[in-house]
Amino acid sequence: MRDVLGYPLEEAKVALEEEGIAIDRIVEILPRRRVELSGRLRVVRQRESGPRRVELVVTREQYVERRTKGSPPAGESPQNG
Repeated sequence: MRDVLGYPLEEAKVALEEEGIAIDRIVEILPRRRVELSGRLRVVRQRESGPRRVELVVTREQYVERRTKGSPPAGESPQNG
C-alpha cells in the first residue's frame, strides 16, 4: 500500500484511489491547546483497516496561538512604560 503520510488530504485520496485502496474513515484531530488552525488538511496517520482499505487521520497544516484579551500579537513584545 502506498504511504501517503504528509500528503495533503486531496492528494492522498487520489493516490490511494489510483491503487484501488478504499478509505473507510477520515478523522480530523485538533490540538488540546487553544489555537486557531489554518491551511490544508494533511495526513498525519495512516492505518490499514482491512484488505485494500485504510483509515486516515488528518490535521491542518498551520496553527496560530489565540491571543488572550490585552496580549500583544504573536511576535510582538508588550509595551513597557
